[in-house]
Amino acid sequence: MCDRNVTVSVDASSQQPRSVRICVLCDRPAQGRSRYCSPRHRQRAYRLRENDPQALLTAIAAELKQKQALLEHTIYQCTSCDQRLLGERRCPECGLMCKKLGAGGPCPHCDELVVLIELVDGELP
Repeated sequence: MCDRNVTVSVDASSQQPRSVRICVLCDRPAQGRSRYCSPRHRQRAYRLRENDPQALLTAIAAELKQKQALLEHTIYQCTSCDQRLLGERRCPECGLMCKKLGAGGPCPHCDELVVLIELVDGELP
């Protein structure tokens, strides 16, 4: 990850542009000499670097829940017809309640609904 700096203003005494670091994970200013805006973002970056899929999925789900968008990004599967649905808990064809698979979305190549854990681990728990 590279350092991102943004020129803020020109220092009147030296006529040199003064720069402020921007958090690697978001667009907020970093704290002091750190590369992150908060300890939470520092921890998240560590987990991303360590490639811990379960911690990453938990962090993504928590962020979606905070934005009140978790339901919109949750994939459900009908237990009767095996149809996958995005954000719908009840199958429109069978009328049955569906099993929750997890956070996910449509594949950009084929528009099939894919659960994030399938991309990371290759299988559902």
